[in-house]
Amino acid sequence: MPMTPCRRLTYKERVQIHTLADIGWKAPAIALKLGIPQLTVYLCLKTPHTPQKPQGRAPLLNTPLRHLLVRHATKNAEQRRKSREEIAHELGINVCRRTLIKAFEKELYHRRKATEKPLLTPQHIEDRLHWAWEHLNWTDEQWASVGWSDEMSIRVSHGQVYVTRRAEERYLVDCCVPKFKKYAACMVWSIISLNIKGPLVIFEKEWCTNKKKTVNSKVYIQHILPFVRAFQETYKAGTSKELIFMEDNASIHTSKATKAAERMLGINKIWWPANSPDLNPIENVWRLLKYRVEKRFPLKGLSLKISLIDIL
Repeated sequence: MPMTPCRRLTYKERVQIHTLADIGWKAPAIALKLGIPQLTVYLCLKTPHTPQKPQGRAPLLNTPLRHLLVRHATKNAEQRRKSREEIAHELGINVCRRTLIKAFEKELYHRRKATEKPLLTPQHIEDRLHWAWEHLNWTDEQWASVGWSDEMSIRVSHGQVYVTRRAEERYLVDCCVPKFKKYAACMVWSIISLNIKGPLVIFEKEWCTNKKKTVNSKVYIQHILPFVRAFQETYKAGTSKELIFMEDNASIHTSKATKAAERMLGINKIWWPANSPDLNPIENVWRLLKYRVEKRFPLKGLSLKISLIDIL
C-alpha cells in the first residue's frame, strides 16, 4: 500500500500530536485519531512543538558596526551634521542608503531638523539659573498676576539644518543651531496672562519714521505702551490686583525713554534674564500662530498681514 504523502501541519495539530504522544499514544493511533498521514506524525514527533524559523542571511551591518557608525556620527557637532553616507564613507563601509537608515534606526537614531535655540553665554546661563531659584517658590496666584508680552516676526525660511540624534537629544548643544532675532515682512505684539488675553497689534510701516524704517523706542512708547496700560487696568478691574508686566531685554524695552514712560504709566515689571524666550509662555502662542499662517503659504508681507487678521 503506498504511503500517504506528508502535509504541512498547523500549530494546533502539532500540539495535539505531541500531547497524545506524551500520554502514551502510538503514531498509528494518533494518525487515525486526527486524520493525519502517519509519515507526517512520525516527522512531527522528531521535531520540537514549535519549529524553529530557518536562519536568513546575516545582516550587512552587525551590532559592532552599528555602534561604530553611531559613535562616529555623534562624536561632535560637525559629525552630527554629516549625512549617513558621509559617515559610512569615512569609515570605509560600503552599503546602500536604505541599509544605513535601518542601521541607525535600530540604535534609535534618526535625521532630525536641528533645534533652533538662543545662543547662551556663561553669563546668560548664570542669570537664568538665578531667575529660576528666585521664582522657585512662587505660588500659582503670583504666576497668574504676570502679563507675558513679546513681539513676533514672520520671515521666509532659508532652509533647515539636519543632525543625527535621538529623540531625547533634541536640546543637546551639538544638535542645536543658534537662533538670532531678525525683523521681517510682518511683526506683531501681544500680551497674555492666565485668564486674559490682550490684542494682537500688527506693526505698521507708517509708524517707523526713522531712516532705517525699524521699530524704535518712540514707536514702542506711542503704539504699544497704551495697550499695556489698558491691559493692566482690565486685569486690575477683574482681579483687584496689580499686574506684573513681563517683557524681554530688547533695546526698545530697555532704553531710557521706554523706562521713563513705563514709570510714568505706573507699569510694574518683572526682572527678566537676557536671551530667555523659552521661559516665556507666549512663545507657545507664537508657535501655533506661525503654524497656522504657514499653512496658507503667504508670499509677501501683505498676505502675511491678511493671513494673521483672517486667523484671529
